[in-house]
Parts: sequence; C-alpha cells; structure tokens
Amino acid sequence: MSLDGGSALADLQYEVKSYFTDSNRFEFEKPVGSGSYGFGLLFNEKKQGGTNQRFVIKRAFHGQHYLMQESDILHKLEHADHIVNLVHLDPNPLEGNDLEEGILGPYIIMEYLENGTINDFTFRTRRVGVPNRVLAWIFLCLTRACIGMAYPPGVNPDGSRQEEVVDPSRKPSSLAHFDMHSSNLMFGSVDPSSREHNLMPILKLIDFGCSSERETPILPIQGVVNSYDIPLNLAQYRTQGDTSPGVQVNIKDIANVVILLAWQRIFASDPELRALIQNQASNPGLDPEMRLQMMRCIAADPENRPKLDDLVTRLQQVVNDRRTAGNNTPGSPESDAAMQRYVQRYVLNAPVNLDRRGG
Repeated sequence: MSLDGGSALADLQYEVKSYFTDSNRFEFEKPVGSGSYGFGLLFNEKKQGGTNQRFVIKRAFHGQHYLMQESDILHKLEHADHIVNLVHLDPNPLEGNDLEEGILGPYIIMEYLENGTINDFTFRTRRVGVPNRVLAWIFLCLTRACIGMAYPPGVNPDGSRQEEVVDPSRKPSSLAHFDMHSSNLMFGSVDPSSREHNLMPILKLIDFGCSSERETPILPIQGVVNSYDIPLNLAQYRTQGDTSPGVQVNIKDIANVVILLAWQRIFASDPELRALIQNQASNPGLDPEMRLQMMRCIAADPENRPKLDDLVTRLQQVVNDRRTAGNNTPGSPESDAAMQRYVQRYVLNAPVNLDRRGG
C-alpha cells in the first residue's frame, strides 16, 4: 500500500478504527491531527460506573523509528506529571486476541489534552496580553517538565506518583527534547486539589520523536558571551549543583517559549530574543524577577544558565508573590477571582486548533 495521498492516510485510520468496534466499550470521536510522521485518532472508553476515559492513538505513516523512539522515551517518563501520559488499556484491542492478530507496527496510546497549545493561547490572548501570574505559572510548569526529563520520577509504595523534583543523589539525564516550541506544549485540565493547578490547568510537553541524549558539552560563542552574558554579569548568579548538556538545552528552549509568549510573538531568532529581553521599555510590566530568569536561561555560556533546583525555587517564589499581591490588592487583575475568569475565558472556554490534541 502506498503511503502517499489522503486515501492512504484514510486506509491507515480505518485500520486502527477496525480494532475498536465494540460499541459498548469504545466510541470513535474524530481525527486529531496529522504531524510530520504520524497521525492521531481520538477515542472514548466507556467504563463501569459511568466514568469515561478519552485517549489518543498515535500511529506513523512513515519514519516509524521516530514513533518507536518516542514510545521508549514516554515509557521512561510515564510518571512525570508535566509530560504527556501514556494510557494503558486493559485489555488492549490493538494487541489482538485468540481470534484476531494484533496491529502491525508501532503505536502510542496517550491521554487526551483538551485545552489547546501555547500557540493557540498566544493567538487567543493577542489583544489582552498575558498577566505575570499566568506567565509565572507557565514558566514553572515548563521547568517541572525539564525536571521530569532530567530526573524521571517513579511511584511511591502506595502507588501514587512521585513529584518531579531535583534529586541531588542522582545524576541528571542528558535527555534533550530538541523540538520544544509552542505547538508541542498543551494544556490539560484544572485540578482543584493541586495548589499549582487549582486555577490554571497543567501544561504538558508532547512529541518526543526528535528527542535524544545530548552528551557533548555546549561550546559557547565567545562573541555572544562578550556582548550578552558579560554586560549583564550573568556569571554572578551561578549556583552549585549538577546539570547536563541536555538540561542546558531544555532550559534555553523553555525560556524561548516564555519570552515569545510574554511578547506575543510566534517566532524570533536568538539575537532577537536577547534584544527583546534586554529592552525593558518594550515590556515594562514584566515581573523583574521573571525577566532575570529569562535572561539567565538564554545565556550564551551554558554555565551561566540556572540549575534546575535554583530555577524552580525562584519561580515558585514568583508564583507565591504574585498570588499574595494579587489577593491583597483590591481590584487586582491577578487576584484568584480575576485569574479564574481569565483562565475560563482564554484557556478553558476558548476554541482550539483541532489539528493537535496529544502527542
């Protein structure tokens, strides 16, 4: 069968759907996108007790090694809250049974992330901007995703997930995402029991098909160090602790995303990003501590980029300070009530780009 053209894609989609014909258990909802090497289909599993589970099946139509690589990485990171989660169906129709063979070729079954991408969010908010408290939430989520990649969490004895934390007893992984942009970061749902996500839905990193270990050190361009790092005296903020080339890549990449969002841009080159973050007049309302962390994260010398434990601590403090200030200032646009209205309008109730819902 040719893998070119819409008819071939339709055949591949039909093949997947043919394994989910039990209407008492499964309902096919819709296609949810076609990426560079694969496509996704959204299903709903009807469980006993009236609860449902929506999930996405991702299949490759070429470049199957990318999907296999992504599957391996997601299994290693499957307990990280800020990474798209795998879904385990029991039984899994794609594995086949005594009467039917399983589907050939790799696939991934993952959770459905219903509230769109950072790219969607940028377009939704282009006329109103993004409050500092929301930017800090997003920056903190992205940092936790980096921690999850560097220190993949496990499960506790009671079966609950371990938190994404820096573990000084472990060497950080050198896993770099290598495709971190606004369309590969998706909003999940609000969690009323979570202090960080009781108002703002969790943000998760998807699409690990290009990810790999970055083992070789990053060599800085001395001219950029001289024109950016040294005038800002970024070396003064260095802290002790482990890092890795992969972590240093990821830290720069998450800052790129946050800077673009803060300036309501879709793309900017590295020189443009450095110019933006240094031009205070172009975004005078940006929280100064958050601006400093953005500056550090895109340092030309990777040793001037913050360690993960330092970055997460500083961003937690920003989130806490913005929360306190917002709730103690009458009429503040960053009070809990104002944040709830903002998130409801621009994240939870907003139209989304249906091309991407999952990895």
